Amino acid sequence: MNVLQSLQKDHGNFDRVLGLLGEQLTLLQQAELPDFQLMLDIVDYLQNYADLYHHPKEDAIFGYHLERCPEGRTEIELMIRQHVELRQNTSQMRFAIDGILHGDIMLRAEFTERLANFIEQQSDHLKAEETQLFPLFSSLFSAADWRFIEKLIPTRNDPLFGETVEKQYTAILDRIAEVC
Repeated sequence: MNVLQSLQKDHGNFDRVLGLLGEQLTLLQQAELPDFQLMLDIVDYLQNYADLYHHPKEDAIFGYHLERCPEGRTEIELMIRQHVELRQNTSQMRFAIDGILHGDIMLRAEFTERLANFIEQQSDHLKAEETQLFPLFSSLFSAADWRFIEKLIPTRNDPLFGETVEKQYTAILDRIAEVC
């Protein structure tokens, strides 16, 4: 699997966990009790894998591209800024969910709106990369470019969808299995 395919696979996996968050959002909107622990686990996964590994990998690709070609500069710079915003928003969402689990009081409407915005921001970002940047890189980068990029980026198994599932994420995987 090459670097771009790996990123696309990650995006598919992120869509899956965002779908689970969407189910919890629906429960909130229907005035039912969501699974806040599951939500925390999902946000933890996004924070510890997407923010710390996946986005830096994309940022390395963005930098490599911008050093060689101005095409797509505006879109790439937007994605880089969004990575910073996503990291901040993921941290804030984790803090909110953790607070609720520890007894903090937050209006349902306020939390529901924050969760909906979080899911939308994450999903929109994935779609923008998939439709605007990945096709650009696919058309411009040679096999040699991809081999060079592969040496630049850190490697880490996906702690949820990789060869070994980390213990704190087994509940997410179980929930995905229930849905399928």
